[in-house]
Amino acid sequence: VTVYEADGSEQRFIVPYAATAQLLRPGTSRFSVTAGETRSNYLDSQAKLVQGTYQLGLSNIFTGYGGAQGSDDYRALLGGLAFATPIGAIAV
Repeated sequence: VTVYEADGSEQRFIVPYAATAQLLRPGTSRFSVTAGETRSNYLDSQAKLVQGTYQLGLSNIFTGYGGAQGSDDYRALLGGLAFATPIGAIAV
């Protein structure tokens, strides 16, 4: 990064990493819970739904995450891992 100051001088430095939304520091966590009900003029009934996710920083390189979704006739699970590499972060 090069910063050009008002007096014409330059400061140069290297940013060694960039954080991504999926990566967390070791031991920190993030969660979310959502619940609701559909609303539509075209449906005979309103389906209730719920969703939850949890992320945990496992190390400076790895973050694990998981979650679940549910509705009257639908269930789904989510699991994944985000990891840092020398060229950037990857989440699967």
